[in-house]
Amino acid sequence: SNFHLHPDVKVSGNEDGKYLLENSGENISIKISGEAVNKTIGINDSVYSAKYGCITKSKKITVIIKEKFPAVVETEIQLL
Repeated sequence: SNFHLHPDVKVSGNEDGKYLLENSGENISIKISGEAVNKTIGINDSVYSAKYGCITKSKKITVIIKEKFPAVVETEIQLL
């Protein structure tokens, strides 16, 4: 799964699935957790297209689950 972010959004996080998104003085916390043991969560490069032919570099949060489904993954989003 991917959480694609607008180019103006700055993202920071750590390996335990907690991320802070910042834009224009506003903050959002995202926590990704669950029973899936064999998972990888990270920040990766992406692109954003506001209109045809206009591509801007951006970031995305990627969740990769490497086990059989069903695998429970929860996403908690808080406005700070």
